[in-house]
Amino acid sequence: MNFFHHYWRESSTKNSSSFTLIELLIVVAIIGILAALIIVSLNIVLPKARDARRKADLSEIQKALAEYYINNGAYPPSASTTGGWCTNISNQTFASGNTSVKAALLQYMSSVPQDPLYANTNKDYFYSLGYGCGTTQCYGLAAVMENAQNANGSISSGGCVMNPNNQPNNTTFNYIVSDNK
Repeated sequence: MNFFHHYWRESSTKNSSSFTLIELLIVVAIIGILAALIIVSLNIVLPKARDARRKADLSEIQKALAEYYINNGAYPPSASTTGGWCTNISNQTFASGNTSVKAALLQYMSSVPQDPLYANTNKDYFYSLGYGCGTTQCYGLAAVMENAQNANGSISSGGCVMNPNNQPNNTTFNYIVSDNK
C-alpha cells in the first residue's frame, strides 16, 4: 500500500504542463475538422465569386462596346460574319478591316478582362457580331458560369477554330448578354 501511495503522490506532483497523447490527438482532430469545413466552404464561395466577376466583366465590356458603337455607328467585327461564337475577346488574333475586337475594346478600356478561371482557353469570354439580328447593329457576349443558378441560357460555339490555341471551340456557353438594337 505504501508503494501506491508513494506513486500517486509523485505522479500528482509532477509538472503537468505537458500534453498527453490523447490531448494531442483531440487537438489534431479538431484542426482537421476545421480545415475540412474551410475547404468545403471555399468550394462553395469561390465559384460564386468568380461568377460575380464574370457578370461584372461582361458589364464593363458592354460599356466599352456601347462607346465604340456611338463613335463608329456599328459594333466591332468578329471572326465569324455569320454570328458564330468564334471570337475570343481577350486573345483574338482575327482582324477584319485591321480592327480586332480586343483592339476595339482597348480604345475604351485600360485592359480587356479575362475569365477568372478559364482565361486563355476556349471557355474565356466570347463575342459574336450580329447575334440576334444578323447585322453590325447587335452583338452577343458569352461566358461559362460555374454555378447553374447564374446561367441564363445555353448556346454552343459550334466548332469554330478561332480561339487562342487554334483548337476547335466546342464550348457550350451558359451566360449570354446582348445588345440587339
